[in-house]
Amino acid sequence: MVKHIMWILHELGRASSWYTSVAMHQCTPCVSLFLPSEVNCVTSADQNLRFKNIENQLTGQLFELEKRVTLLKNENSEISKSRDALQSIVYSQKEEIAALDSLIDKLDFPKDQTKHNNGTVTQSEVENGDDRHGKRRIIYSRQSRVTSPAFYAYMSTNEASPGPHHTLIFNSVITNVGNAYNQYSGIFTVPSTGMYVLSYTITAYTSSYIPVEIVKNAGVIGSLLTKAYSNYKHSVSSTVVVNMNAGDVCYVRTSGSGATPSGSIYSGTEARTSFTGWRIE
Repeated sequence: MVKHIMWILHELGRASSWYTSVAMHQCTPCVSLFLPSEVNCVTSADQNLRFKNIENQLTGQLFELEKRVTLLKNENSEISKSRDALQSIVYSQKEEIAALDSLIDKLDFPKDQTKHNNGTVTQSEVENGDDRHGKRRIIYSRQSRVTSPAFYAYMSTNEASPGPHHTLIFNSVITNVGNAYNQYSGIFTVPSTGMYVLSYTITAYTSSYIPVEIVKNAGVIGSLLTKAYSNYKHSVSSTVVVNMNAGDVCYVRTSGSGATPSGSIYSGTEARTSFTGWRIE
């Protein structure tokens, strides 16, 4: 579309130049040795009318293109608003899921998870039966009995141009004792109450500025920023020690206030962007 607009402006310039040339030079008599009576000279008025029509047509086309550009800008603005609204919904749903998981973990379960009100439940019945809620309770109760949970995960690829309040996903899991870290959501759900160490390392790609924060439930408990200059990458690590209850959630995200991320996050063989944590008490 931009090329089309530039072509119209070019044609308007040519038409204007042609009109000026004709206005400055009067038409000279045409000479013919063979048919002098059939050769007529085109007058300046005829040329003026022709060029005026061309100019009007090009001006009209330019006006229509400008209208289309305005409409596209408005549509783009509406799409951006819709995207922001959807992101807010996603964050809200993540918090709701974390709250539900917390309630499930805090339910009282009998110590003998193989017993049922009607008798003994076999492993086959647990795996193949229709009691889906019972199976989920058994899974969560096993996680809650883990006294020394620990995890370590890193990004397998770069994160290109993350926006503010963007949850970072460390999808390559090396250690996950207790299965409390979710490699798809990037969230660590605390399986048992105690004191935890949480550490994260962020590498900024060339000419990138990346502010990051670690969040416990809905509150920020730590932050860092890293800035890489031209032709360089730069890594920064941060560690927090925090008391957490079973069902609390922790995750790493880009900052959304005071500092806005610019550029991309790097994660490669020479510098892993990672997230790790373990219980010490």
